[in-house]
Amino acid sequence: MKYIILFGLMFSIVGCWDIQEELPNGYKYISEQGSIEYQYIIYEKATSLIKQENNAIPCKILDYKFNKKYILAKIKFHYDMDCAVGFEESKILIEGKIYYYIIDTQKNVRYGAYKDKRDFDNKIKELKIELKL
Repeated sequence: MKYIILFGLMFSIVGCWDIQEELPNGYKYISEQGSIEYQYIIYEKATSLIKQENNAIPCKILDYKFNKKYILAKIKFHYDMDCAVGFEESKILIEGKIYYYIIDTQKNVRYGAYKDKRDFDNKIKELKIELKL
């Protein structure tokens, strides 16, 4: 019985830890594990909240890939999550829909939201990005 309680306690503590991954040029992927799972990409070197919002990608990130210059992300948008507050596209994105983004981490430019995967793939080709999502 002690082992069951100990295992349950360890699982609940480990389950609440945040996962963070350093991305190129001051960007970071964060997955907050808790009662609600938030997954987003932020620009840590932002000098203002507006710059942060213009370079971030909100919840919930379903998949992402990156290289030294670009970050590609696929999200399922949730307006009611804290990480979408202040996000400029939150008024036009639809709850629960899938969108795609590209961040040029050297120029600090975010492309998207692309709701059509073909449009997203065309932008990848136009920018000559050698990543697949």
